[in-house]
Amino acid sequence: MNKRMMEYKAIITGAMLSLSAFAANSLQAVDLYVSPAGSDAFVGTTQAKSVASLAKARDLARPYAGKQAVTVHVADGLYYLPETLTFASQDSGTATHPIVYRADNEGGAVLSGGSKLELDWTAYQDGIFQAKTPSGLEIDQLFIDGKAQRMARYPNYDPKKKTAAYQGFSADAFSKKRAANWADPTGGYIHAMHVQRWGGYHYRITGKDAKGEVTYEGGWQNNRQMGMHKDFRMVENIFEELDAAGEWFHNAKTSTLYYMPAAGVDMAKAAADQVYEAAGIGPEDIQVVELHDCFTANELLTYEALGLTAEGTAEKFIWDGDNTYGGRVVTNPSGGLLSKGHPLGATGLAQCTELVWQLRGDAGPRQVSGARHGLQHNLGLGGACVVTLYSAD
Repeated sequence: MNKRMMEYKAIITGAMLSLSAFAANSLQAVDLYVSPAGSDAFVGTTQAKSVASLAKARDLARPYAGKQAVTVHVADGLYYLPETLTFASQDSGTATHPIVYRADNEGGAVLSGGSKLELDWTAYQDGIFQAKTPSGLEIDQLFIDGKAQRMARYPNYDPKKKTAAYQGFSADAFSKKRAANWADPTGGYIHAMHVQRWGGYHYRITGKDAKGEVTYEGGWQNNRQMGMHKDFRMVENIFEELDAAGEWFHNAKTSTLYYMPAAGVDMAKAAADQVYEAAGIGPEDIQVVELHDCFTANELLTYEALGLTAEGTAEKFIWDGDNTYGGRVVTNPSGGLLSKGHPLGATGLAQCTELVWQLRGDAGPRQVSGARHGLQHNLGLGGACVVTLYSAD
């Protein structure tokens, strides 16, 4: 009898242990992964199969809410939010089974309410470039290479006038004479100081009346309604005022973005970034470069624009010999423009020829050892820049 009872107890105890193990297994914590380099087609249960958006990660975590603890690992990078990202009470889980969002590195994950635009730029006129934008797009801020640009404005922004109103003001900012040059100022903005300089006013331009005077609405931001200052005024978001490097204007009616880049360097960087992304090859993979060294200073700036060296380090790059044989990358083994006389048109063909010879191993005494990838940079009249990548692979 005692033996049977002992056997019975052993069986029951074993069953309880088995059930406990099963229960612990079923409540195992869940790890989900999100990365800008991921895809929302993935399930997000491993880093290699990370989802791309926080919204997708949230939706994947919801079925576990209150049942299992969930950690959403957020990789470094920029996350664009095409719509408002909302969290309900269920997205917190419970005290015993919380849902936690944890950045891989503090400050490494950045959420942006903006949209990344993939644009095809073409020359417009007077150093201005244009590109078509998605229909219905609204823009009030523009960032290029991570730097905020300025709406087309009058008067132009002056970085030296650090204490001046709007760092550039004018009494005739929206005068009838000034507005005569504006085809359609609707959607522009007027900014003006209070007549006693007690704060300021902001207005939205609604158009022009039959007499050619600018019409506008707004100014409600200031509770001292005493009118604008007669001098401290400026306007922005006016197409005809796009005349300075770094300024932009978006025509929502035609879905066209206009932008005036700084001469040479910004175009070279933008073109190089597009080439690297399309080819899946970075500047660290380049062995030989033919670049448009029309001036000594331009060559110096182009090293940085092409990513051959970090911003502000071009001088050290040269002194260390990293721009020639025995260094990190060989630039202009052909002799550059000085060896050609800077012929229009033929310059680009000569660069192309040199790089093909280098990658074929046919460059003779100029041959760059181990050359597999070459980069061509050329500038043209009217603010044109072309960057081309050649590969022997």
